[in-house]
Amino acid sequence: MRVLATRYRIPIYTNRSTRAAILETFGSDAPQRAQAITWRVFEPGQSFVAGDFDIEPFSIPHDASDPVGFLFHHGGRCIAFLTDLGHVTQLVLEKAKRADTLILETNHDVELLQKDPYRPWSVKQRIGGRHGHLSNETAAQALSQILTDRLRHIYLSHLSQDCNSPALAETTIRKKLQEMGATSIQITVARPDLPCPTQWMDVHRPVQFETPPLFGRPPGP
Repeated sequence: MRVLATRYRIPIYTNRSTRAAILETFGSDAPQRAQAITWRVFEPGQSFVAGDFDIEPFSIPHDASDPVGFLFHHGGRCIAFLTDLGHVTQLVLEKAKRADTLILETNHDVELLQKDPYRPWSVKQRIGGRHGHLSNETAAQALSQILTDRLRHIYLSHLSQDCNSPALAETTIRKKLQEMGATSIQITVARPDLPCPTQWMDVHRPVQFETPPLFGRPPGP
């Protein structure tokens, strides 16, 4: 992150607790390394602007330093980014219901996690706990409360390579959507080895609007 941010002059958006945790990883060189980065510090629950996007960060339950989910707003459309959380709170539900596109964690299959021979029991408890990660089943249950007429596309993300598969995750989510009669919603599984196809969304903005670059240009040729 540090190399990418400094080389391409990309600002790092983070809250205070996460920034402090990042600085800890820099060790004794933290002051010098931190100074080379342009920080954009936000507060969970307070919206901010980045480029053309209005962004809403909101708290999620996970065993990390003040973790957050995000809503990205632009031109009347909304993308919800919802990964790395152990359960779905009422706040998360309220935010996710505003999405046209939902990026949702389907980290593991419960049975595969329980049978995994490589993870100790303590790690399995952490992953499956209320501050761990959403399973295919818990993500499907959450969708039954998130679903609105506005939602058009779901990306299934953060799949475990050992304790899940794209087919398992998609089958579980698709079954839940079929039960709710929401068969028109498109499902895409985000894989670690292949990029997802680009999704084009119609937005409402003035004709003369010209989109400025979100990040600075890389230095040099």
